[in-house]
Amino acid sequence: MRKAVTGGVFAVSVTPYFENGEVDLKAAAEIAQFCISAGCRGLFIAGSTGDMMLLDRRERSTLVQAARRVVPSDIVLLAGANETSVRATLEMVNSLADAGADYAVLTPPQGMKFSQNELEVWYLTLADKSRLPLFLYHHVHAVTPIAVETVVRLAQHNNIVGLKETGTDHDRFLALKESTRDENFMILQGCERFVPQSLAAGCRGTITALAAVWPEQAMAIWNANQLHKEEEILRQRVLQLKICEIFDFMPCDFSSSYFGYTLKQMLVWRGVLKNAYCRMPGFIPDSNYTSQLKEFLKGIGFPFS
Repeated sequence: MRKAVTGGVFAVSVTPYFENGEVDLKAAAEIAQFCISAGCRGLFIAGSTGDMMLLDRRERSTLVQAARRVVPSDIVLLAGANETSVRATLEMVNSLADAGADYAVLTPPQGMKFSQNELEVWYLTLADKSRLPLFLYHHVHAVTPIAVETVVRLAQHNNIVGLKETGTDHDRFLALKESTRDENFMILQGCERFVPQSLAAGCRGTITALAAVWPEQAMAIWNANQLHKEEEILRQRVLQLKICEIFDFMPCDFSSSYFGYTLKQMLVWRGVLKNAYCRMPGFIPDSNYTSQLKEFLKGIGFPFS
């Protein structure tokens, strides 16, 4: 039987490291506790924000184990399961299941272009054999986007339970929501810019990176919509748009490492992390970036500790 999918705010966690590049499991558990204590209903571990492609299988599994040890059993753990083949992906799913993950999250295969039929059969092949229910993951930077029609067909599979939609087209999100409304299928809004509009349109859940560093803001938007407080919804929408300017501030076109570094530095300033080390060898943030980031965050009301 398909596992029930519940709504709420889900935080996309970064992966913390020691200076030598090894994963800091204690810090990872502290991030999990920080998010859950603020009201988040789940965590997405070892996704793109969490350096999925820079982590080995053991590291991804131990990150899930670290979170599972410190959060209640009703907290949902999603984990990135992408590997380079169907067999390797299923092995990764098995490892994540043993570690305590509730769902495996899969982007389309990266690096090459595929047809929608190939993509559909790839997902179905995995879904037929996966020990964990699958979440599809559509990202604006994917080489092969998952078309709306493909999502609709995949949503009918008993072991494909949802979609993390991180795109820049809100009309696409609305089309997905409308086209799958008769399925037991959850579409989670993954783009911070569209969170207020999506919730107003009846979205049952959000899954964002900022929810892992500023979960109070994510929960404020969620609660305002759940309580139908129109004035507060409008206020939160304006604030959210201002906060989202942070994505324009990050120089990710120069290096994607700035994304993780920025989020980790925000957690340092909140007292959750002790450092903002990144996994990619050779990454050195610009000497002025951190001070400029701090001034920018002061301007949008970031809650420094």
